[in-house]
Amino acid sequence: MTITKEEGEKWAKDFFAAFQLGFAGNNHGETLKPFLAEKMSWDWSDGFSGTDEPSSTLTDKFAQTWGFMVEKVIAHPIVLVSTTDDRIEMFSPTFVIQINGGLPVSYPVGQPVSFTMTVKDGKATNWVGLWDQGDAEMNDAIAKVTAALEAAKTSDA
Repeated sequence: MTITKEEGEKWAKDFFAAFQLGFAGNNHGETLKPFLAEKMSWDWSDGFSGTDEPSSTLTDKFAQTWGFMVEKVIAHPIVLVSTTDDRIEMFSPTFVIQINGGLPVSYPVGQPVSFTMTVKDGKATNWVGLWDQGDAEMNDAIAKVTAALEAAKTSDA
């Protein structure tokens, strides 16, 4: 049975709220658990991909990367539900992330981002994330935070 437009829109709204919430405590493994299949596939613009792996592999890696570096996401995605093949597209023309790595200074950067999810029985079985990984502003912010984290480690040693 395929997903209805209403079911898909609700799923997307609830998923995205849980996705945003996960940044506050870097706990996407908890916040996204109701939305991710036990085993799933993913392919993201940063080169992170997996095929038929435990969803915990995705959320564990996320906790060490984007979940750790980003304190907040501000976006209001446009949702398209494909009722014939169980896909949900969430496109955010302005997807703003505040990059800080847990430090007091944040660097807000924004760009368009798209998530395409295949959803079976209410759980994502595939997640394609598309953005410009070469975005200069985003990479500059990541470099600044990485340098500040290294400096903080050195001063603590």
